[in-house]
Amino acid sequence: METLIPQIIHLLEATFSPDNNVVTSATQSLDQLSLLPDFAFALLSIATGGQDQGLRIAAATYLKNFIRRRTDDSSPSNYSKEFRNRLVQALLQAESTVLKVLIEAFQIIIAKEFVKENSWPELVPELRLVIQNSDLVCEGSSSQWSTINALTVLQAIIRPFQYFLNPNLAKETVPPQLELIAKEILVPLLIVFHRLVEKVMPITRRADTDVEKIILVVCKCIYFSVRSHMPSAIVHTLPSICGDLCGILDSLMLNGATTEDGYLLRLKAGKRSLLIFCSLVTRHWKCSDRLMPNITTCASKIVKQSINISVLDFPSERIVSLAFDVIARVVETGPGWRLVSPHFSSLIDSAIFPALVMNQKDVSEWEEDTDEYIRKNLPSDLEEISGWREDLFTVRKSAINLLGVIAMSKGPPMPTSKQSVKRKKSDKSKSKDQRCFIGEMIVLPFLSKFPIPFSSGGTSDQTMMANDYFGVLMAYGGLQDLLKEQNPVNTATLLQNRVLPMYSLSPCMPYLVATANWVLGELASCLSEEMSADVYSSLLKALVMPDVRDITCYPVRASAAGAIAGLLEIQFRPKPTPEPEPDVAVGHGGLNGEVTELQALIGVVADFETIVEKDKFNEERFTGKLKGFQREPLIGALTGNSINSPNQNFVVAGLVEEEKTDSWGRKKTVREGEGDVSRDSHVLSLKFTLVLAFFDHAFNAYFMQNDYLPPEWLPILEVVVNRMSDEDDSESSSLLQLLATVVEAGNGNVAVHIPYIVSALVGTISKRIPPIPEPWPQFAEML
Repeated sequence: METLIPQIIHLLEATFSPDNNVVTSATQSLDQLSLLPDFAFALLSIATGGQDQGLRIAAATYLKNFIRRRTDDSSPSNYSKEFRNRLVQALLQAESTVLKVLIEAFQIIIAKEFVKENSWPELVPELRLVIQNSDLVCEGSSSQWSTINALTVLQAIIRPFQYFLNPNLAKETVPPQLELIAKEILVPLLIVFHRLVEKVMPITRRADTDVEKIILVVCKCIYFSVRSHMPSAIVHTLPSICGDLCGILDSLMLNGATTEDGYLLRLKAGKRSLLIFCSLVTRHWKCSDRLMPNITTCASKIVKQSINISVLDFPSERIVSLAFDVIARVVETGPGWRLVSPHFSSLIDSAIFPALVMNQKDVSEWEEDTDEYIRKNLPSDLEEISGWREDLFTVRKSAINLLGVIAMSKGPPMPTSKQSVKRKKSDKSKSKDQRCFIGEMIVLPFLSKFPIPFSSGGTSDQTMMANDYFGVLMAYGGLQDLLKEQNPVNTATLLQNRVLPMYSLSPCMPYLVATANWVLGELASCLSEEMSADVYSSLLKALVMPDVRDITCYPVRASAAGAIAGLLEIQFRPKPTPEPEPDVAVGHGGLNGEVTELQALIGVVADFETIVEKDKFNEERFTGKLKGFQREPLIGALTGNSINSPNQNFVVAGLVEEEKTDSWGRKKTVREGEGDVSRDSHVLSLKFTLVLAFFDHAFNAYFMQNDYLPPEWLPILEVVVNRMSDEDDSESSSLLQLLATVVEAGNGNVAVHIPYIVSALVGTISKRIPPIPEPWPQFAEML
């Protein structure tokens, strides 16, 4: 190995070269050396003893990738005991930058040999001895082991147990490895954890970074241990754990920006503490039943900081958001509801509603980043959000969720004049049904005391009134489940008196109109058919709203598009499938041959696109197929001209055709100003792709029905299509999705307008096709 290490160092340094050939050659040489038995040991030696930090990180990274490549879930473990011990020793002594890389390699081995095969029995006892003799645990002695590194190793060992190992089992027992870790390491470690929490309880901006790191890592270890399972050794320590976590949360100062690293670590420990509370209340409420008063008191103190939401930085805001989530989990349990229900009114007034009120941060975000404002406050199905984005879990969303949970909880039975004094056993079910929702008793009366603002500018009282009503609308959007249970007449009255007036305010208030759009989209399933005309006319008014002075109204238009799409989609359900009539199958009868004609049209379009790709377009052959259809006028309108005029076919308005001869002697039609026939092919293919898309939507829509449709379809289609030509790509993208939804929901009512839609869309999209052939732009690929 002494001769192998210099070779590897030379090759790793070669991978830093800007020359790709040198990098490729060095990588191939490293792959050849990886076949040697001492290769992994040499990498480990370089990662811990290299002179250059960049070289140490490179060796650690290559070792991680090397272990990942040779680790196979189906094969038995192939790492020697010597290598595993050397790796753990390296982890205990490595610097933080190298430790972050090496710990990933260690996790791969842990998942294979410790979690799955349970073939590393000496790991836990040896790690316990290391932690007991580490530098910060064994104070006053010089130890070669780093406490932070040792706890990081412990965290890597526990992390896989945060999930159920066999989700197919109805009830999975606690893995024996986790029980061993909890008994041998976690429970003794809680004594050190308690001592450190008491030591740093009076938090200052200049906190001890090493101690804060230990507190954070221990919190993570506790969270991974109880997220899914509950080790028996931890059950009797829950009161002590809860007390220490509450101490961490009580020490937080959530009234300013985070500046110091130590305080940021404390905020992260507070966040992890709230996640532990969520897991205890949700999964292990029988074990944490007696802890709920302390948990609720601690979370209630934090949520009252929502009054300062406009000055909270992201870590502090995330903690307040999680505190709302903890209370929501508590309210959903029987003991928790009895504990919190007496304080519902004060909780709504002092914590929930202040989080919903509009603040200066919302105004700044509206002006500086409208897309982010929409994602956080006005989400809709037209958005494409992928992944787990923690920044979307805001205080306002958590407060709305808690308000909905409170509103749907049941209060005491409501007495009636006809109710007899003596109850029969058969009347128990009736008494349960007579219990009133808390939303009817507390939430709706609370919201009704805020008047509709008559002006947004001027005095501070008018501004406060508008900001408060923003919170009222947000609250209505979170009461979807409650309003579903209400009398439809009451819901219609509420919307008529409290939401729809936002569209007739003078002067217009874009912030309130955008929120009203979102409310109508959220309450789509609660709307009655009698409100159809008022709702759609209001949303169309918002969809075409121009910018107000120096205030952009893009969020208003985007939320209106999302609300209309929600109204059209929310009540879709499959139609019952009757037995088909014989005439329908042959193109006659109830469907008037639409199914057969559509299938034939799809075949023609597919054939047409193949012809265009092969550059062997024959107009007579193609138009001959189109003449076989029953609806020649419709097909002619879709193609741009009459079928009986093949030489005039496929002409796009505004473009002049000219016949030219290419270098091969072939005659081709070229539009003036383009200079390349491939643009013709793009436009032709685009036309029939649109035809196929719209007919496909109409065909699928036949098998669906919607009870909440607009009274007229043409105004919606005109607004959507006309605005597409005036907006940028981001707004046109949402309008295209809305148009697809409208066509799908409209079914036969929209079919007569398809020629108008296609002709308008082709003109709009063809403007975006570049003159030089290149791959389809994203705008067209959405179709």
